[in-house]
Amino acid sequence: IYTEQIVGSVRCVQETDNNVLFAEVQKNYIARVFHLDKPATTINEILYGDQAKYIEDEIHPELKFNALGLVATGNTGPNLNTSDFFITLTNDELDSLNGKHTIFGKIAEGEEHLKKINEAFVDEKNRPYINCLLYTSPSPRDS
Repeated sequence: IYTEQIVGSVRCVQETDNNVLFAEVQKNYIARVFHLDKPATTINEILYGDQAKYIEDEIHPELKFNALGLVATGNTGPNLNTSDFFITLTNDELDSLNGKHTIFGKIAEGEEHLKKINEAFVDEKNRPYINCLLYTSPSPRDS
């Protein structure tokens, strides 16, 4: 996680993100996680109600989408970030994402699994034909 640049807490991959589906896989681009069983929420919404449903952008121009395994917020526009997120599936420059999505982390291990997800067969809406699931490892603090 890029703690030096990220001041606020955009979101964190936590227990509620364990065993969720990658609902969309765009080859050599991104794999998106949607919470299909519940609407996208943020900690702000839980604490402060509907008026705080979205989280503001925390975009740092020095952070670029240029590596496999970057984790970023999903949104529907500027300052409309929710608990949905995506992970990049390429080391190529993804300029179309820069300045539009908040990067809040990088996958620490398991890049080989991202490469397998990238190769998944998908339908016309980029939904994988097989279940691609996200599992989170316990934090060393939890041991």
